[in-house]
Amino acid sequence: MSVGHLPKARTLARLNALYGARQMAQGDANGAVTTWLAGLRFAQHIAKDMGLIAVLSAKPALLANLHLLTKAVGSGQLNPESLQKIRAQASLLPRDGLDWPGAVKLEVFADAQALKYLGEGNNFQEKYKAFFSHEPPAATAAPAESDIVAYRALMKDVITALQLPYEQSKARMKQIETTKESLHPAVQAITPNYSRVNENRHQVALDLEELTKVLSGPHSQ
Repeated sequence: MSVGHLPKARTLARLNALYGARQMAQGDANGAVTTWLAGLRFAQHIAKDMGLIAVLSAKPALLANLHLLTKAVGSGQLNPESLQKIRAQASLLPRDGLDWPGAVKLEVFADAQALKYLGEGNNFQEKYKAFFSHEPPAATAAPAESDIVAYRALMKDVITALQLPYEQSKARMKQIETTKESLHPAVQAITPNYSRVNENRHQVALDLEELTKVLSGPHSQ
């Protein structure tokens, strides 16, 4: 998966947010809203049809523009047309801002193929070291098909958890991390800390809730 465009995309998103702030400072509130809403859409494109690294790159891009929109709504400087545009765009966003479960599904496809590759042939130790940049634990055998099945089952739980409300998903992720510790070392090494991913998801959800709250407040009537 090519990810070389992601740092450039994050930079463009920050520049977009700053451009909107400049428009706002110059009295062009409508133009600023249009710019920031474009930033929200751009963040969705960054994450589209890619794995976790793209979603985690899209998160700051989304929040940079989202925070400025929230501040602008709270300032009371926006006209009804701009407020309606913000409401319409916000209603199109997922509850958690980005497609976190979809990103994990792509991770599962790629990582299951990697585990299969590690299990093929007689040079597991060499391939493991090349893949993870460190030696596998002593006396570790190559991953078998049963290990890949266990990995897929774990990821199915992760995908389910990422669709639950935060408090439920938080408890579920702790169970998933415990289960991961009992799986093959290659599965453990290839699987990120999804509790942290869930915390990132929660942060975006909270910021979206804040925009929704401000949009229903006295400054947006």
